[in-house]
Amino acid sequence: FPIPVYTLMPIDSLRMVYTGSITSVPTGRKIRGVVISDVSTSHITSKNVVIQDNTGGILVRFSANNSFFIGEEIEIEVGGQELSEYNGLLQVNNVPNGNAVSLGTASITPAVVTIQDILNNPESFESTLVTIQNATISGSGTTYSGSKTLTDATNSLTLFTSSAATFSATTFPTTPVSLTGIVSQFTSSLPPSGGYQIGIRSLSDVQ
Repeated sequence: FPIPVYTLMPIDSLRMVYTGSITSVPTGRKIRGVVISDVSTSHITSKNVVIQDNTGGILVRFSANNSFFIGEEIEIEVGGQELSEYNGLLQVNNVPNGNAVSLGTASITPAVVTIQDILNNPESFESTLVTIQNATISGSGTTYSGSKTLTDATNSLTLFTSSAATFSATTFPTTPVSLTGIVSQFTSSLPPSGGYQIGIRSLSDVQ
């Protein structure tokens, strides 16, 4: 059999393939990106990984638990795979683990943005790493666990931490911080009614 040839596809181009309902990625396509999620803190389920290149980001859900670590560059064959939304969050779904290969390590520099920047164009920021400066965390309780509110000079956004995260019981600071995290979506509704959120990967994301 001939060895299949895969064409590298920028992540934003992959996102544009999505039609609004379950879509099959064109055959012979692959994507390459740097892992920006951190499975070691259990904030993300171990079947999922969020990767980003210089055009955008996307969540990839593997068919079994994966061990790709934050800062690892991976290449994934996505041709023929399912592109779908889970609570509004775009994902490549149920990808065989054997479709992914590690290329070593790399880094992604988070985009320094305001909350209003995110709300103005949330789909372009979805599954990417951003830094919001001079922001304040508030909400019921004193720990990160669950949904809190992150506010900067421009607007507010939900800051979500899974109760399973290793840092969920940590008390959040009440003074202004610089916060780095991954933009995601948890309902299909659009702003201003909600839908989008940000999540830190570990406590080092809050300075």
